Amino acid sequence: MSMPFCRSDKFRSVTWALSAGTSVGGDYTVDALTDLDPSLPLWIAETSIGLAGDCGSAVRIDGVALIHHTFKEGTRLRLRLNATNDFSGAVDVTVQVTVGAWEGLFAPHIYFNVAAATPVVGDRTKRYLVIDNLDANDRAVQIGEIVVAGEVETFAGLDVDARAPESFGVAFNPSKKGVKTVHDWRSRDRIWEGHTIVDPGDTAFASLARASRGALPFLCWPEGDMSREPILARLSSPAFERSFVAGPDIYRVPVLIEELSCGEAY
Repeated sequence: MSMPFCRSDKFRSVTWALSAGTSVGGDYTVDALTDLDPSLPLWIAETSIGLAGDCGSAVRIDGVALIHHTFKEGTRLRLRLNATNDFSGAVDVTVQVTVGAWEGLFAPHIYFNVAAATPVVGDRTKRYLVIDNLDANDRAVQIGEIVVAGEVETFAGLDVDARAPESFGVAFNPSKKGVKTVHDWRSRDRIWEGHTIVDPGDTAFASLARASRGALPFLCWPEGDMSREPILARLSSPAFERSFVAGPDIYRVPVLIEELSCGEAY
């Protein structure tokens, strides 16, 4: 099963601005949207948001991901792309997504699949974009990170023996009498672990490993289904370990993908 992904060198550089009249919570400004740290969010006082982005020039946009947000289930979110910075009338591309069910304390990350909505690359090569929510939220809006994916690729994906453990942050403090106090950190760690096969006809994973080097993040769908939430992750190791299975051109590589921590749940 192939795995879609977007390398960090394909992330578009975007300057974001909030709509007029928005009250930013302290130091949680639009700079937090592009710092590659989803645990540090943009935080506004209002329950609706308008974000205007400028890519500096017209660039290919395959999709846009919202990582770690507070939008409640059922909220309709809208992305619009345009060649000009005029969104008062008809625009070139519009993609709408409805927020799915939360998993406990954690909202699902959101993906606007621009490539699916607008298959022709030239038609989704735009400079300006706007993100807003069409339904008021039930709490102040926070967004941990926005990734504008310029080019989504695929590699062969993880083998059938892949693992996907999910763990939650807690601390245990036993007393002298054996009473165990549990402290809930309200955090979550997710990884996807397995192997992939690299051959001369599928070098995408090799390019990902060499571009990320275990340090730089990437956007991916570890289970191969782009209708599910996108994951902002990094490879857990800087090593690119190859076991040759059919000569020097076809090899098996261990893969461990770690989601970037979103910090404490909202």
